[in-house]
Amino acid sequence: MNKIGKGTGYGKIVEGYGKAPIITDARGKVISFPPIINAEMTRLTSGIRNMLVEVTGTSAVAVSQARDMIACALADRGAKVDLIGGNAKRKCQAFRVPVAEACKILNIRISKREAEACLARMGYIVRGGKAIVPIYRTDILGTIDLVEDIAIAYDYNKIAFTLPSFISSGKKEDEPAHETMIGLGFTEVMTFTLNANEENELHIANAKTIDTSRFRNSLMQQHLQVLFSNKDEKLPIKVYEVGIVYSGGGERRTLGFGKYSPNANFSMIKGNAERVLKELWPSRKYEFAEADDKRYIPGRCVSIKAGGKLIGHCGEVALELIERFRLEQPVAYCEIEM
Repeated sequence: MNKIGKGTGYGKIVEGYGKAPIITDARGKVISFPPIINAEMTRLTSGIRNMLVEVTGTSAVAVSQARDMIACALADRGAKVDLIGGNAKRKCQAFRVPVAEACKILNIRISKREAEACLARMGYIVRGGKAIVPIYRTDILGTIDLVEDIAIAYDYNKIAFTLPSFISSGKKEDEPAHETMIGLGFTEVMTFTLNANEENELHIANAKTIDTSRFRNSLMQQHLQVLFSNKDEKLPIKVYEVGIVYSGGGERRTLGFGKYSPNANFSMIKGNAERVLKELWPSRKYEFAEADDKRYIPGRCVSIKAGGKLIGHCGEVALELIERFRLEQPVAYCEIEM
């Protein structure tokens, strides 16, 4: 498992289980080790006439939906499809044709016959006042989705443009850190609060994917991912964010900022941290002391304390993290509890 790329990338999915699933052919030869890898003997070529499509997962509903979408796509291309397995047949959803809802929401006048014709054009089977949803339309969750399909088939351009009957205005968030960070040349980013970092304290019990299974305990990892996604842009890249993290048993509002460039160094980021602290809280006294934090290069990291309380760290990001996120330049980073 640790000797192949797929194994190192996806092997953790089956860790911790006493047994792992495999699929064999009639001769007992292994043709698949889901969800890690398939056997070389099952590789598709241009001359293949018969094909087995196996869909595996931890959710029976998701597996059935994925299988049915693939089956319909193959059938549309002329393939003869036979469904096999436990839940081979999945019942199609059926909804009442939403004529009144369509008229009200879309602000149009449409008859039941016209609404049924619109749904038929979108692939529904309309019978006895009911609209049967195509098996491959897993995005249909309720009546409002049928109204949207009616609008598409009716033609958006035929729907009269009207202004909302109410007034709504946004409110700018009063965050003094924004003005300071923009003045220092940083660009604001907004990242997800969930990730897959195993060191995070807070676990999501019903996470849909591994990548969203933990609540972040720091802004650094998300910002390193942002830098990786933009590493080919013009340097330097300077980003910041004010966001919520979970550490020490509770939520904390944190300011994180970093610079990605050949000359990103400890002196630069410490100078930025001092300027930020002075601008945001001019009456408070701060202490910088050499610190040991595995996220930073030893000897190039300091802790930041206010009134004897630890409120953050800054320094040069450790080479291990630089390599993990496939970055090509040094990163200087600072994180301060607001």
